[in-house]
Amino acid sequence: MLRACIDYDNDIVTISWVPPLDNCNSFEKNVIYGSENLGPFKKIAEITDLSISEYPQALTIQNTFWRYYIITHTDCGGSDSLGSDTIDIDVKYPTNIGLDSISYDLTTQNIIAGWQPNPSVDTKHYELYDYSSGSGDYLGKTTMLDFNITSVRGGRFPVVLATLDSCNLSSLLSAPHETTFLSSTIDTCTRSINLQWKLYVGWGDLDSQAIYLSVNKGTFFKAGSLDGKQTSSIYEGIVLGDELTFFIRSYKKDKSTSSNTNHFETRKLIEPEELTLKLVDVKDNNLIISWLCKNQNDTKEFNILYSEDGSSFKKLTEIPRTLDSEKYSFRDKTNNPNIQSFYYYITSINKCNDISLTSARSASLFLDTTKNIIHNRYIGWESGVANYGIEKEESFTWNTDQENTEPFEQANIGGIGGCFRITATESDQDEQNIAHSNVVCSVIPLNFYITTALNPNSSNNRFVVKGRGIDKEKSEFLIYNRWGELISRGNLNQEWGGEYKNKKVSSGIYMYIVKVYGNNGEYKEGKGTVNVVR
Repeated sequence: MLRACIDYDNDIVTISWVPPLDNCNSFEKNVIYGSENLGPFKKIAEITDLSISEYPQALTIQNTFWRYYIITHTDCGGSDSLGSDTIDIDVKYPTNIGLDSISYDLTTQNIIAGWQPNPSVDTKHYELYDYSSGSGDYLGKTTMLDFNITSVRGGRFPVVLATLDSCNLSSLLSAPHETTFLSSTIDTCTRSINLQWKLYVGWGDLDSQAIYLSVNKGTFFKAGSLDGKQTSSIYEGIVLGDELTFFIRSYKKDKSTSSNTNHFETRKLIEPEELTLKLVDVKDNNLIISWLCKNQNDTKEFNILYSEDGSSFKKLTEIPRTLDSEKYSFRDKTNNPNIQSFYYYITSINKCNDISLTSARSASLFLDTTKNIIHNRYIGWESGVANYGIEKEESFTWNTDQENTEPFEQANIGGIGGCFRITATESDQDEQNIAHSNVVCSVIPLNFYITTALNPNSSNNRFVVKGRGIDKEKSEFLIYNRWGELISRGNLNQEWGGEYKNKKVSSGIYMYIVKVYGNNGEYKEGKGTVNVVR
């Protein structure tokens, strides 16, 4: 006999057995006997088909206790019958068991439920349910002692277990279990990872927990021990560029379970390839700072620092990074280029507000005509200064008056009137930057004199106006013959050599008018005669 299973919905008992072997081919019938409430056995049914192995008996009275056995009638070897064992209606439910644990598989990240075998001898299979609703949503069944929950339904939810026997009698649902679930965030600036998780459900209070870590796909190791109630931790000291994988392991007596893993592929912050302070210039009475930065991917901003003495630097301002250009320029309206030279350097600030790169230092050119050496050396170019120049302003344009490889001295500006400045030219032939100093305007009073005779055949062969403080471009001379005809005209950078229409004029007296403008705005006019001698 196998079993006698009752369906309480219709009070039908299904009796099952294993048919005997009919080696002599002499089977006659199976006779089923039953006993109600420990009374005498009575014949219930005769079955003449050997292949039939089940019989349904409809109970007429509910909640009665029945026992059964079978007699097989045959004529084989002198034996005319075989008797089976006696069985009762199976009303014994399987033993209630619980889940050992549900845990994430570290390799597949599937949630796997596991349990010990049910001690009930008539265990048919195990069924698992999603207990989120409180009534149980069927997940699946298995005869094994583990079950891949994720293959049926993804996510974290309470899982319960039931054992069913051959009569489909079910144990009670086990207490729900729910995995430890880890979620983490990384702060690359503080080099830390904030770990947060939901505690394992199903064991009551945990004994302890632990953080496990794998670096660069290596073996997991215990990176921290925790009490059973902790739900967060900060892991510090990560090295940017490492690949990190974390999980939480929970412990209860001799059991343990693993959370899901959290994986981080970190990278080092990219430093600029180059940060060059290209030029400190003076323009329109403002200091202009220009720099170049290449590969700015992780650059947040630039800090401009300045100093009056070259040693004690202060932050002047910060300039945000721009994505569309590697070149930057800033107009310093705080410092006055007319009072001294100022030192500068640039720092690039990364996304973590750390200094990633620092430029070389540079200093503006400062012109001071009261000193013997009238300006400082320009610093900051790796290739150095090719030459210095004195530029003079003439009719709103700047023209080079002198050049020198060394800084200029007082003697170099003795005869210069009006406004002038110093330039420094970079030695780099590929990109020659030019730095300018502040502008100084010297006040030289207008004073001039005029030649009164010239001899084309001698060294005194030019009509010239000489003096100091003259704006020669703006000033002019006019020459007339005795009949009042204008025969020559030009500015005072030009001279008259006694010609008219490309021919030498005759000896004699000629009249002149000179209109002289001074560098400081003065105006004087001179009239007279010049004697041309042959």
